[in-house]
Amino acid sequence: MLRSLLWFSQLLIYLIFLLPCMLAALLISVFKGKKQARQFCFEVSRFACLRALAVGGIKVRIHGTKNLPEDNFFILAPNHQGSFDAVVTLLALDRPYGFAAKKTLSIVPVAGLWFKLLGAVFVSRNKNRTAVDIVNKCADVLKRGEPLLIFPEGTRSKTGKINDIKTGVFRISKLTSAPIIPVVINGTRQAWEKNMKITPCEIEVKILPQILTVSDTKHTTLAELKNELRQLYENNLY
Repeated sequence: MLRSLLWFSQLLIYLIFLLPCMLAALLISVFKGKKQARQFCFEVSRFACLRALAVGGIKVRIHGTKNLPEDNFFILAPNHQGSFDAVVTLLALDRPYGFAAKKTLSIVPVAGLWFKLLGAVFVSRNKNRTAVDIVNKCADVLKRGEPLLIFPEGTRSKTGKINDIKTGVFRISKLTSAPIIPVVINGTRQAWEKNMKITPCEIEVKILPQILTVSDTKHTTLAELKNELRQLYENNLY
């Protein structure tokens, strides 16, 4: 319990710290461009995540970084076990990236604006929002020259098992011809969800070789692609 109190106290401090950082990012955007501003936000966020993991007693091992393309034209597709998934994926990449986030996060004070500066694409699950619109917004991230991170399951698993894989990641791949890089995360449920308190643990992030783009698999159905990705996740979970 004490560790959790320390962790959330530090989180509050970081939220306050983000205020001058946001001002700095806006100034950098005006005078040096959005690309440099996003790089600044990325580096600040990585520093905050490293400190948060250290206070929580959480260790992260990352494997397979050699499987990341040298260019920025790819989709990073991790499984979704817990709240710390977003934190550890931030450490797995060495460059800024765009990511899909729930629309409700955009209205969170301070954090919502920071997520936007960091590269978030806010998507709504409202029935009035079409799937095509969401796919197009995510594809724009790749078109602007940044990798895209998206959780194919859509929401966190409540059991640790893989949820139903949504088709969005494959539709984005088909639209842009960007390869999909599967990522398997083990251990984030132990950090918070399992006991509902910050718990020291070890998290493993495994970046797997890319799977074929949808445009390269004309005779493969979406159901087969979903099953292939699910098998990759399940074969590497423990």
